[in-house]
Amino acid sequence: MEITGRIFTINRLTDKSAQIVIKKQMDGKVVPIAIEVFGFWKEKMEAMHLNKNDKISGKFYLKSNLYKGKYYTNIYFKSIEKVEDKQKNTFATNSGGGQRLFEKEDDNMLNGIGNIIDEDTGEVLL
Repeated sequence: MEITGRIFTINRLTDKSAQIVIKKQMDGKVVPIAIEVFGFWKEKMEAMHLNKNDKISGKFYLKSNLYKGKYYTNIYFKSIEKVEDKQKNTFATNSGGGQRLFEKEDDNMLNGIGNIIDEDTGEVLL
């Protein structure tokens, strides 16, 4: 299974294990999910220098234990990677090396109503 979310906090339990609490939105509510990391993956997590509000993705597995007649389920990461945030769309000019506002010459019309748009500034000219 795989999960993606933002780090709420990291709790270092021992030298070999830690607990990452991520914020995940489910049914319109933000829910904290605690996932345990140990061994090799704890070392990798520390090497990534993860901080609060970093977006991570990881594969995990579930393990249930019987304790005093009840089952308790723990979640463990078996791989973690940092996810880069998507850049917001901005209209860049052609000279700035960004994306072109229009790809073709005939795209200079706005919704087919005859308005002409300046490619450099994005202004409606007519």
